[in-house]
Amino acid sequence: MPEALFEARNNTACAQLGRKAVADALGSDALQDPQPWMASESFALFLQEYPGVLAFTGIANPEKGCGANHHTPEFDMDETGLTTGAAMGVAYALAFLNTDFDPQFTPNPEPVERLAKRNV
Repeated sequence: MPEALFEARNNTACAQLGRKAVADALGSDALQDPQPWMASESFALFLQEYPGVLAFTGIANPEKGCGANHHTPEFDMDETGLTTGAAMGVAYALAFLNTDFDPQFTPNPEPVERLAKRNV
């Protein structure tokens, strides 16, 4: 029987810092709470080793015909979302570096090689 895969679960403190950083930099209207998303995401491995946050950057735009599922021939993205994503990343990094931030995180004790094999 294959081992269970694990979900990408944001560190609560990192998510709170990220929400504040994005709201401060881009305005609170830049934040939305998306619906849960069932997909394979290798970033889950990273979040097992380090505290962090996975965020969506808004690359769907029905007016431009963008918004199909990832990894399909129909996928196309509104490239203006890349600017927002970059700004979000910079805002988060600056907030992280400019505070005495302690995310209260305990890494998964399994060797990273074993974690990687669970997601193959």
